[in-house]
Amino acid sequence: MDTPDFDTGSRGRYANRQSAQAALEAADILIYIFTNSNYNNRDNTDFIGRMLTGIGRRKCFLVYRCYPSFTTEEVEEHAATVARNIYGGSAERYVLGVFRAEEDNRVAAGEQGIRLLPVRPGAASFGQALRAIDATQLRRELHASMLSDVMSQAEAFLSRGRESLAELRRYTAGVRAAQNQCLQQALRHFPVDRVMRRFAKSGRGPTRRRSSSCGARAV
Repeated sequence: MDTPDFDTGSRGRYANRQSAQAALEAADILIYIFTNSNYNNRDNTDFIGRMLTGIGRRKCFLVYRCYPSFTTEEVEEHAATVARNIYGGSAERYVLGVFRAEEDNRVAAGEQGIRLLPVRPGAASFGQALRAIDATQLRRELHASMLSDVMSQAEAFLSRGRESLAELRRYTAGVRAAQNQCLQQALRHFPVDRVMRRFAKSGRGPTRRRSSSCGARAV
């Protein structure tokens, strides 16, 4: 994946991030191509880092597009910066190899293909490095790291849930205590005698007396 595949745009709004994210989430390994102008672009490496290390740990090859005048030390230093920005302190475990692709006008004109050269003379070629990968073991390690991350995140979520529940229970207990205190204070000033007299008055039934003309009537 070349950097224009996901850094076309600016200020957090990029044209190809969504499609790049889908490709990265489905990939077992990534070939990350970068240049001298963007090797330390944290917006790029932060995005790649989230995709490669968010759930599980996907490994990658680093390819530095640079001029032939760049020394081996410069290429290694810049590649180490990229690796560190993506993986943090465990970068060496997940970078499968570092290669350089030297800028050439014939490549830009489409007259010849790009050539990937190992940074260190005598090191394995890119083809050899690919063939050396045990795909079954690579997938097993990826699945194991994904399961580990899911379990860790689930444990953290459960812990936060328990803390929230405990806080909610403390809040509920505090509200009830405040309600009880307010009720007790209100009862101290409650006019019980007046209420009881009012109840007594309202509880009187109608009285009856005889009438000379027709039985009795209510008064």
